[in-house]
Amino acid sequence: MRDKNRIKPFLQKLEELWLQYPDLRFGQLFNLLHRNISGDPFYTEETEWELVINKSICNKFGDLEGDVGCCVDCSIERNDLFKRCWEYSRSKNVKKGEI
Repeated sequence: MRDKNRIKPFLQKLEELWLQYPDLRFGQLFNLLHRNISGDPFYTEETEWELVINKSICNKFGDLEGDVGCCVDCSIERNDLFKRCWEYSRSKNVKKGEI
């Protein structure tokens, strides 16, 4: 059986990221994170998700190359984030309401 104690720390990191972008729906947040996961998200361990979440907190959903433990105060303009979401969804031919 998997360790249930892994869940709360993971959800706290997810909450930290999501609170930076409260206008995103969960599917949009997941989509932005998922594009930085290698392989099928069904089999991805929480440790890999947490690494991507940490890098996203620091690098504003940009290029996720770089140090994980970088910063706390890295905000992004909401309009820029929505623009990135829209551009990404257009590049994947996602229709309105699918994200």
